Amino acid sequence: MDCDIYSSTVTIFENLHRFLGSGSVIIFDEYFNYPNWKEHEYKAFKEYCEKYNVLYKYFASGMQQVAVVIESEGH
Repeated sequence: MDCDIYSSTVTIFENLHRFLGSGSVIIFDEYFNYPNWKEHEYKAFKEYCEKYNVLYKYFASGMQQVAVVIESEGH
């Protein structure tokens, strides 16, 4: 996922949530480790997880990137 900002990340999750389920992998390009990172992809993903009861696990990270695997989703 290379949305960069909060609003575009929210849009992607709203349109793709029905396709995501257990075992889905999401790779974020600008997830953390830059100014105001908690207000963009990170925030949108956390809100998505709360809204749809998504459980996930981080399994890789880079300078600003992370990869997560969805463990379960409550739709």
